[in-house]
Amino acid sequence: MGLARDQARLVRAECELWAETCQAALKTSRARAEGPWGRLLVAGRLLGADKREMGRIIDEVLGGRGDGWEDALNAVTSLGSGGLEKEEIKTVLRLRDDR
Repeated sequence: MGLARDQARLVRAECELWAETCQAALKTSRARAEGPWGRLLVAGRLLGADKREMGRIIDEVLGGRGDGWEDALNAVTSLGSGGLEKEEIKTVLRLRDDR
């Protein structure tokens, strides 16, 4: 049993809040605060992606349709893979119930 869409969006919001909190505490740029948390943010953004975005990513990553998976990830996460390996991304994608 995976995460429902609402639960996945909540996880995404919590991941984003973590980066925002770090940014505020460090009084630094968003990009600098996101750096160390790239893996967490990518996972959260993948989980919280809308159905259209998820469809494209699933086609590219799980469907094995070529090398466009990194472009698809970047379109959703703005961080590319964030340091996650392709197998880790597959694991994150499988956590959604509404795939």
